[in-house]
Amino acid sequence: MKNINPPDIDPEVAFHSIIGKKNNKNIFIDIETIIFWAYNLYAQNVLNMQSIAPLSLEDNIKKEFIKLYDNPTIWLDKIKECITLSLQGSNRCPYCNLEIPHSFDHFLPKNTFPEFSVLPINLIPCCDCCNRKKWSKDPIGWFINAYFDQLPQCQFIRATISINESIVVNFEIDQSAISEISDNLKEKIINHFTNLDLNKRYKWEIESTISEIVSTCRREETLISNELLLKEAERYHLYWINNWKYVLLIGLSDSSEAQGYLNAKILLN
Repeated sequence: MKNINPPDIDPEVAFHSIIGKKNNKNIFIDIETIIFWAYNLYAQNVLNMQSIAPLSLEDNIKKEFIKLYDNPTIWLDKIKECITLSLQGSNRCPYCNLEIPHSFDHFLPKNTFPEFSVLPINLIPCCDCCNRKKWSKDPIGWFINAYFDQLPQCQFIRATISINESIVVNFEIDQSAISEISDNLKEKIINHFTNLDLNKRYKWEIESTISEIVSTCRREETLISNELLLKEAERYHLYWINNWKYVLLIGLSDSSEAQGYLNAKILLN
């Protein structure tokens, strides 16, 4: 999980651009005053989203708002492109830091809050896997808002490593590292990590990373050391201190047992 900058897009201008050439745009214009009121309410309560209730819209109006997103226009595509720039040079999903963000999460779900279907600050670029997992749960309290829930600038994901015929790695939230943040944010971080299955998903990736390190050492006729692992970790620290590869490499650097196991593999081949 990682913070990204919220899009600097005027929501009213975005709304008018998207509905501009719609044949039924008068449906939206007729209620734009209440929609813009809801937009302002959202912006004022980004850290208190449980206070936001869905508008009481007629069912046919709700469907039309959902269609604004599901039937994209050139303007919506341009808005999505601008939002993607918030990734700040990273091409990874801010929810997991694993996969390329090929979709957009409606932080407040568009089926429940159709009025926010094209609100730029409600659209967060994310990977398909995170989007699917988040879709089935209420986001309030269960997930980090990558725009507005400011994560602590310290390593709060850690890798614990043991040897049981092979290297066993488990990723977890280090609660001692986040002991001084609010209970609300702490709970969100823990729930986010659990609900997106980040431990399991990170563990799926470690074999290729470790194999790459071992192969490099064989090729360069060197052994794995604490210094080598820390140097490699710095490559990923540039992206984010809780990047899963950085966390893994720091965990390996702290485990002489793991380094000994890997060096034995290097020497045997």
